[in-house]
Amino acid sequence: MRRLLLTHLKLNPYKLSFKLKTLNQYKTEINPFPDKCSLKFIESLSHVRGVESGFKNVEAFQLIRNFIN
Repeated sequence: MRRLLLTHLKLNPYKLSFKLKTLNQYKTEINPFPDKCSLKFIESLSHVRGVESGFKNVEAFQLIRNFIN
């Protein structure tokens, strides 16, 4: 059985702005708020994840495979 590890990556204002600008390039995928594919939702979720981990903005991801030497 594989266990997934939830990991957090701290986002400074520049990284968050870059992420939102990059995602905004996908015009057909981004929808108006309150859709989960809106820029406002993605930014709000980074604030929620930040509160959960003690930072202002955080991106959460799952580590599927971890190599240990």
